[in-house]
Amino acid sequence: MKLHYFARLRRTLYASITASLILLFVVACGGTTTTSTTTPVNTTPIKIGFSVSLAGDFSADGKALLMGYQLWQDAVNKRGGLLGRQVQLVYYNDSSDPQQVTTNYQKLIGSDHVNLLLGPFSTLLTVQAAPVAQRYGYTLIEGAGTGQKVFNSGFTTLFGASAPSQVYLGAFAQYILSLPPDQRPKTVAYATVDNPFAIPQVDYAKKVFADGGLQTVFDLPQPYPEEATDVSAIAKQIIHSGADVVVLGTVGVTDSVSFIKTFKQQHYNGIRGSTPIRTLNSSKTTLLSLVALTRTLTRVLFKGTPLHRCWSRPSTRFKVSIMSSSSRNCARIRSIACKVR
Repeated sequence: MKLHYFARLRRTLYASITASLILLFVVACGGTTTTSTTTPVNTTPIKIGFSVSLAGDFSADGKALLMGYQLWQDAVNKRGGLLGRQVQLVYYNDSSDPQQVTTNYQKLIGSDHVNLLLGPFSTLLTVQAAPVAQRYGYTLIEGAGTGQKVFNSGFTTLFGASAPSQVYLGAFAQYILSLPPDQRPKTVAYATVDNPFAIPQVDYAKKVFADGGLQTVFDLPQPYPEEATDVSAIAKQIIHSGADVVVLGTVGVTDSVSFIKTFKQQHYNGIRGSTPIRTLNSSKTTLLSLVALTRTLTRVLFKGTPLHRCWSRPSTRFKVSIMSSSSRNCARIRSIACKVR
């Protein structure tokens, strides 16, 4: 759990640090000038507002986002703030509700009169915040809404500090296609939730795999509803297809848990015990859930147990690592990994 939590936190801090440079520029452009010999010192805090998910589907990530913003605030204020002024964060809980996001940003602008806006978590909520910022001419700096819809909607006051998520699966797909012919998977199955963050990533993977010659043996006709908690029926269809590779577009914990538990119960992908990541090499069938697979493994299956790095394979583009909750399994995993090199 800690491994993935702090990985998310590091990404949040990276986005926040990038955003701080933009913040400094924007605040400088909005500063007051004077022609007198004595420049008045403005000690009023710079108010920066945002909406955050402290409840609902995005609560885990929302809390990490809030911590990242607060760590950035502390670091900036200890260095004297922005332009010599302390940073004050103003935020409201949106409970992962898009309509509440709209209300929160209207309140931040109309009632709190914040100077700048930061983004909420997820593409779904960012596309609700951006039109409000656009309407009132406010700068919105965000790093957690990376879906295609955020960048294709014509928002001119939105600044993204993270790469678009559409290509997140590129490294994984290229790794699969780079395997030797006798080890390369031949078939693939797809399923995705109805979410603007997940759908473009799965579509991108489909194109890469199709161009690479993999045969699609299952493709869910319609994305399943985001509020779905039991996707075992879909998981059983995937199992029946016998796909060598499964690409799951999930953004929540509950549907990811449902997929993995069903696969485990049916012994699909060779998942046994507490080391399901072994399936990367043991059965040549790979599971990839866009966001929540790693989260699920660490929170649900490993229940917070520290993970051991068993094997890493560097390449010119990316690095593949296999983790296990048991150090005793590492020797066996290394022997399997060496055969794949």
